[in-house]
Amino acid sequence: MKKTFIFSALLLANVAQAQEEVLAETMPFYQDKTFLMLAGGALLLIVILIVKKVVDNKSYQEEENNEDSNL
Repeated sequence: MKKTFIFSALLLANVAQAQEEVLAETMPFYQDKTFLMLAGGALLLIVILIVKKVVDNKSYQEEENNEDSNL
């Protein structure tokens, strides 16, 4: 019983010591290449969708104007 108590105390001391170690510093998320690629891709997709919507809207208006002039 005494041996298990000593063993658990030593094990707890090792775990506590391991938790005190300082982790390596990480760079901020906005400097991470993966984040920048995802954000850039999202912005590119938004721009493409806006341009597509504008072009479709213009072509739809031109079709309406052509139909009105044919009448």
